[in-house]
Amino acid sequence: STALKYIREEVSKLPVIVDLPLLASRDAITVCYDCYGNLDKLEEIIERNGIFDPMVINRESLKVLSK
Repeated sequence: STALKYIREEVSKLPVIVDLPLLASRDAITVCYDCYGNLDKLEEIIERNGIFDPMVINRESLKVLSK
């Protein structure tokens, strides 16, 4: 039971993909900075969402990591 508790605690710390609602057109740099506080995952956001023009995102939501 100790091992199961440890596994549950560790798995709960892993990031999951969530939908980030966009209320207006935005650019990928701003979205990345707003989500993560840095630009380390900019390419990941662009690739995951199949964004063709990172300067203009015209969608209702994007898929981003929760953490």
